[in-house]
Amino acid sequence: MVKILVVTDPTSQPLWEEDFKKCLGNLYASQQIRYINPRLDGPTAIRTQTQVVQGVREARGDPEQLKNEMGDTEVLVVEFAPVTEAVINSGKGLKLVASTRGGPVNVDVKAAAKKNILVTHTQGRLAQPVSDHAMGLILAEARNIARSYAAIRDGTFFSDPNIRAKWHRIPEMEGKTLGIVGFGNVGREVAKRAAGFGMNIIAYDPYVKEEDGKKLGVKMVSLEDLMKESDFVTVHAREAPETFHLINKDRINLMKPTAYVINTSRGSIIDEKALYEAAKDGKITGVALDVYEDEPLKASNPLIKLENVTLTPHTAGGSDRARERSILLTTIIVSKYVRGEKLTPMDIIDPEKALTD
Repeated sequence: MVKILVVTDPTSQPLWEEDFKKCLGNLYASQQIRYINPRLDGPTAIRTQTQVVQGVREARGDPEQLKNEMGDTEVLVVEFAPVTEAVINSGKGLKLVASTRGGPVNVDVKAAAKKNILVTHTQGRLAQPVSDHAMGLILAEARNIARSYAAIRDGTFFSDPNIRAKWHRIPEMEGKTLGIVGFGNVGREVAKRAAGFGMNIIAYDPYVKEEDGKKLGVKMVSLEDLMKESDFVTVHAREAPETFHLINKDRINLMKPTAYVINTSRGSIIDEKALYEAAKDGKITGVALDVYEDEPLKASNPLIKLENVTLTPHTAGGSDRARERSILLTTIIVSKYVRGEKLTPMDIIDPEKALTD
């Protein structure tokens, strides 16, 4: 018997129960699975912090509640609950932390590694909605969709005689080069969608072989060549120490003046100050972002005042299927553990590559 503690809201519990029954089969009845609702009130609760709090971020819940509930739990399953070092140390029998997140920044992965506790994640859980959003941002920025709507609302579209001429210089997607930075689950979904627009697709990812790109009709290139050749650069790299400011001033300066930058990954991957300066000075034509170096986006952020920028508030992962997919992928991993199957590198977060703030 494996003792499993699932930290989830009451509306999600039936989904967990259904998927555990399906994935565990005849082993389901012999496991001890408890469910608790994350406590969001009280002096020690954390509420969607973007800054680091006790070694975790983007967390919702109360570490003290988890510590009190841990007992002899062997597998801790979390969505946004804060799994701090103190929580990890309170779990005397803890062997696995299973997160529904693609990047479990709400788990102190390095603290878990010190105690030989595995941390799993669900790669690709948001690949569909994020890739949809990335293509939406490309179209919205290049075709002035959001700006056109705003101009109609405030009346400037019809009153400014120059606005139509200015906005007629809109690039067509067919034949343009899309550069994908990070060719994992999301990057590959973006490539599939971009192919439907007739775009020429190139990608940079040091972990992807050239022949793997060819299978999807994508040419793997160096990051410098990608920045030089692309009409649109869309970022889908994983946040890690080695990707901090991967897109920096020098690389932005390699871009065409007609090019665009899109980011639906993580704000830290782009030097936001350098990006702002390039957009402001016309060194690139446009920018579309869903993520920022400092979140939530502040009203004082200078990007907001630029006319050649489209911004959304970190909503790319939202969809009608994201929660169900995340829960299913997590229960599959936990069920493998219960059955004694070996977890793969795709399941487990590498503590050496986990982000340290």
